Amino acid sequence: MNNNTIILLVLFGILLRTMAVAETSLLINTLEEPPGSFTDQNGKLTGLSVDMVREIQTRVGNADPIRVYPWARTYQNALRRPNVVAFTATRTPEREEKFYWITQIARSEYGFFARKGNNISITSLDDAKKLKRIGVMRTSVWEQFLVNNGFTNVDLAVSHAQNLEKLMAGRFQVIYFYSAGFFQDYKTLKLDANEFTQLYTTQRVESYILMSKNGTPKATVNKWKKAASEIKRDGTFEKIAGKWILYMKEKKGFQAHYENGAVNYWKKED
Repeated sequence: MNNNTIILLVLFGILLRTMAVAETSLLINTLEEPPGSFTDQNGKLTGLSVDMVREIQTRVGNADPIRVYPWARTYQNALRRPNVVAFTATRTPEREEKFYWITQIARSEYGFFARKGNNISITSLDDAKKLKRIGVMRTSVWEQFLVNNGFTNVDLAVSHAQNLEKLMAGRFQVIYFYSAGFFQDYKTLKLDANEFTQLYTTQRVESYILMSKNGTPKATVNKWKKAASEIKRDGTFEKIAGKWILYMKEKKGFQAHYENGAVNYWKKED
């Protein structure tokens, strides 16, 4: 074997290793969306979904950091770039073919919320359309729902925290939100879920960890799906869920329960 052959083999080996690293390197995105993902008082990223993603990472041998972005950026990353993990995202018919859906994490109630004592009554979507403004997060499934149903009175915010800040400041009286959204004391707010009331529930939806379709290797997708399936099958996710269900009850007095591989963010029906 001559020197040129040896050099070529070495370069080929380096190329293969580089390709392997590139294949497994992922941009992992989430947003501040408690109790699934949020930054705690010590500045640590935590939550139900975060724990699940980290468990998957351990099992597939991935050590990429989880980055927190506004939802609009998180969604656009997953829509346009390869090798992106985003969580959690509501699974809708409009999104179905745009992403790989790795595993379900939770089910939530979506609806209209207000501070108690505001004397507002909503018994239908038509009632809500008569309001002057409704707060909602930009580029979210909530905005999409309102627009698809003919709402023109939306007031857009870049995050859940900004939406709540506007509500507390009196910019509007009602937000379109999710039932689990009041767990965290957002950085500039001290919220108590008991201050708010759910005026009208529009739907129950499913939230997932997803992976981008645009050039992501199928082998990477299958690895993550397989690991997620094993985590649910061996009971690890149920233990993770139990930890956060207890947290919700003790910290915020909110009732949730585990059922069929996901956490339901509402009180268990008798």
